[in-house]
Order: sequence, then C-alpha cells, then structure tokens
Amino acid sequence: MTESSPRITRRLFLTGGASAAMLAALGYRSTHLALAGENEAGGVAIEALRHGSRCVPLYGRRGDIVDRYGRTLVRTVERADIFVNPHDVTNPKGTARLIADAAELDADDLLEPLQADTTWSKVAADLTATQAHAVEERSIRALHVIRRYARVYPNGDEFLRPVVGFTNEDETTGGLAGAGGLELTFTDDLTGEIGEHCFLSDANGHPTPAQATPIKASTPGKHLRTTIDADLQAFFEHRIDEALEEHRAATAVGIVLHPRTGAVLAMVNRQGPGIHGDGLMVGENRAVALAYDPGSIMKIVAIAGALEDGIVEPDTLIDVPTRIPLAEGRSITNVHDGAPSQSVANILITSSNTGTVEIARKLGEERFRHYLDAFGFGHQTGIDLPIEAEGLLTDDWKDSTLPTYAIGQGITASALQMSLAYGIIANDGVRMPPHLGAGLIEANGNEVNIEPTSGHRVISTKTAQVMRVLLREVVSEEQGTGGSADVPGYEVGGKTGTPRVVGTDGVYMPSNVSSSYHGSFVGFAPGRDPEFVVLVRIENPDSGQYYGGVLAAPVFSDVVGQLMAQHGIAPDDEAVASQSAMDESRESATTPTTTLPTKVDKAAKESTVVLIEDDE
Repeated sequence: MTESSPRITRRLFLTGGASAAMLAALGYRSTHLALAGENEAGGVAIEALRHGSRCVPLYGRRGDIVDRYGRTLVRTVERADIFVNPHDVTNPKGTARLIADAAELDADDLLEPLQADTTWSKVAADLTATQAHAVEERSIRALHVIRRYARVYPNGDEFLRPVVGFTNEDETTGGLAGAGGLELTFTDDLTGEIGEHCFLSDANGHPTPAQATPIKASTPGKHLRTTIDADLQAFFEHRIDEALEEHRAATAVGIVLHPRTGAVLAMVNRQGPGIHGDGLMVGENRAVALAYDPGSIMKIVAIAGALEDGIVEPDTLIDVPTRIPLAEGRSITNVHDGAPSQSVANILITSSNTGTVEIARKLGEERFRHYLDAFGFGHQTGIDLPIEAEGLLTDDWKDSTLPTYAIGQGITASALQMSLAYGIIANDGVRMPPHLGAGLIEANGNEVNIEPTSGHRVISTKTAQVMRVLLREVVSEEQGTGGSADVPGYEVGGKTGTPRVVGTDGVYMPSNVSSSYHGSFVGFAPGRDPEFVVLVRIENPDSGQYYGGVLAAPVFSDVVGQLMAQHGIAPDDEAVASQSAMDESRESATTPTTTLPTKVDKAAKESTVVLIEDDE
C-alpha cells in the first residue's frame, strides 16, 4: 500500500533551500491528519495550531514586470523540488523508475539521492508544474513534492537584466526578495502579502502539514508596468552588440528617454570582447551606477550658461588660443587648430577645447558652478533604481578646475545624468526627473499609475531653442563632428565626445592607445520638436578607432531611425528637401572640384582625442 500527499504539497508554496531545510529540521513526513478549518472549529483551533506547532511563510505569486505595452519582461512560474527520507524508501530502483517515468527524467540520476545516508534528500530540482503533477499522480511512498515560485525571463536571461534586477532567497523566511534593480525598488509591491502555514505533530511526534486552509492566506503581488519599450530595447541591444564586436570594445551603454516626461524607453548595458575595461562585474547598471569623465558632450553647459546670461550670442567672436597652460606643466590643446577668432556657434560645431574654455571664463566660476548644479551634475537624478552614482563635482575649485570641467575632464557624470542634461535642451529648458515605473496592476486588473515628479526650469525656452539649432549644425554642417549621426530625411542634433578615461589604478590611461577612450554621442530627434533623447557610449575600444563620431554616432543614427519608424513620425520636409538637393547636385556634377568629406572625416575633426597634454 502506498502513502500519498498530493493535496498537501499542492498547498505548500515554499521558496528554495531555506524552506526545504526547515522541513528537514521538522522531520517532515507525509502523514495525513484531519484538521477542521477555521469555519468549522473557529479561532480556538487556529490558536491551538499556532501554539502547538511550527509555522512557515506561505508565499503568493510574485508580480510580473512588463514593458509599457504590457509585454512580459519578468514573470513568475511554478517550480517544484522532490525530497525524500531515504530510510523510508524500500525499493530505490523501483522508486527511481516511477519518478523518472512520470517526470521524464533519467532514473540513474535519481538513484544516488534515494540511497543517501540521511533523513532528508533532494531527489530532483526545478521541475515544472506539469512534471510535479505527474509525479504526485503516481502517489509514490515517502515522496514529498515541495512547490515554489521562480522568476523567468522570456526574452533571455541577459535582456534588460541590470535594469529589472534579480531576486535572492531571503535566508530568514525562505521567500524571494528583490536584490537589485526594479525587483528591489518595487519589492514590497511585487511580493504581495505573505501568508502562514503551520505544522502539527502526528502520533509519533513528527510534525506534519495541516490539511486545511492556511492560517493566513497569501495574496499575489502586483504587476509592475515599466516605461520600457521591449522592441526598442531589443533593437538597441543588438545594435550596440554589433558596435562592440566591430570595435572590439569592452563595454557599452545606451539610453533612450522622453524629455517631456522623463520616461526611460530603453537602457542598455552590454559586455563586449574587449579586455581593457574596468572589470565591473556583469549585471551592473553602468548607465546609472558609474560616472566617468564625459568629455566634449559636457561643453553644452558652459555655452548654454553663457547664452542664458546674455554674455554671448551664437555669432559672438571669441579669441581661440592654440594652447591654454595649466598647472604642473599641463595644457589644454585642440587636435586641429582653427582660426584664431571663432564664433560661439563654430566653437561648439567644431568642438574646440580652448574656445569652450574661453567661453566658460567669460561666464565665470560662480555662474558656471551654478549651471553645473542646475543641469544636475554632482547629485543623483532620483531615478527609481536602488544604486546610482552622484558623479564627481568638487567643492575645492583650483585654477585648473574651470578649464577642465568646461571640456568634460576631471568632472564625472553618469550616462543618465548626461542624457537628462540634453533632455533639458530638448524640452525647452525644463529638466524632468527620470523614471522607469509607470504603473502597478492589481490582481483584479485595476492599474494605479505611478505619477512622475514634476520638473523645473533650468534655462529659458529661447536659450534651449538656440542650443538645438547649434547642435543640429554639429550633425549637418560640413565642419561638424557629428556627421555620422545623420538620419536621412530627419533633422537631428547632438554632440560627440571622446574622453580619455581613468583606469583601475586611478590615473588617466595612456593617450596613445584607443582602448584608453570612450566614444560617445548624445542627441535628440526630431530636431525641431524633439520627442526623444538618445545616448550611446562605446567604452575602451581596441580597434584603433576611438572618436565618438566614429564609434557612437552611427549607432545613434540607427536607433533614431528605428524610433522614427516605430512611432510613425513623418520625415522632416526641410531635411528631405536638403537631402534631395544634395543628391541632385552630386548627380549633375561632371567634374567635381572638391571631395565631399565623409562622415568619418567629419568625426576625425573632433578635438577631444588628447584633451590635456604634458609639456615636455
């Protein structure tokens, strides 16, 4: 005669090894015990159960995490482990065959745990609900099927993983607990209410599960709807993987956000084949948790501040020295010397280091510091993730601080902080706090929206509009550094950056190798009425190419093209007309007098390869 406990195990939802160990300590047995439910025996029986037994948590289903359109990013499934007291197994080989036949497993793999010299042995792990049910239907003597919940990732284990995070087993309760990313930020909502299940003793003094309604029923967790667009995320990850492979880069990040709301539509963190990275462990959210020297993409702060304060206009001429000496024999130079006097617009378009420093000096330390703070540098953005870098913004300013900060050296910022800075320009001067959580969906289907924090003005609408014009010219003008970011049929704007970065030893990496640099591009689209801000950063390439205009701008172009197609945004009439005129001119020309610069030629003009040199 066999003993069976399918009704018992179907009610027990324990999680992981801690709960299994708890049952082992209790001497868990599959023995039937009649117990009246609370409706029959009332609270007296329940209190007796609590005081005369051991109780374990009873977990409800953890809520799913979905994208902005309801597509699943993370979901909860039922899993089961099979345990046995080997001393109660009289026919190990026969029992192994029964389990194997029911669950479609290899009987030979089951024999050793069935014969182990212990009172509690795990025979099989991670069975599906179907497998567990099939085993229970066999009513195998001395077998205990312990059900639990597990998290699965329908799009692959690595997809968006640094953002959604992960869960660990709580050693105290045995339940799943958020341990990173959105899983941690929203763990209370996702977990639901934990119930309670207690164990009584049988005639031999061994605890056995009560076959009644749990003392306290669990409730399922809420589902979290995010701002992420899963299709866009997948496209962005794939495109960045291509760039990593092409340039043999170590790592890369990418962000797409909506500047009017602060909603993050995509956040990419990828590992590449390069070997010269910073050694950050896989799974870390580099886009938020790490801050690096941003390089030339930081130049917008000094220039926007000077425009906002009325110190300069786009056509104001600035004396542009070839070299600006700093302390300790260092100096700031430009890779390509330009005219000794240049307009503010041309300084940004050509990414002149010394010209930007001169504009920052006109703005002055006090006002420059004000704008760095107002643009969000030196403090966290407040995004709904558990770990975030503040970035380095010193309070102890020296003579070299303003010049180096103006060109994005010495100061550090996260990719998210830089994206939000460009979001200010895209959103007519208003900074919107970023967010990933969009709503919480209850078991009955009702959704409670997560209201984003209100924004605040940083610069005037006029200044933001002027900056958008200048940043469009970074891409469209022949002498601009961002030609590879061009999207046919659309006006886009943005800025390249190629900072030399600090290595693991805390000093700047050698200037004569490509793997010492990060190539960045951050910009907006469509150019005249931006709906999206896109940042791309390719880190520590080992291919010999390292300019942001070469590494990152082409990825930006493809991602923006995908965005325009996904959202059905019609091409810009002026951009189409300009492109058509250029194509017509090329076709009608019989003897070209000049060679049009290629996108790589434009990118190579970027003056951020060696920002600070040592005088020898």
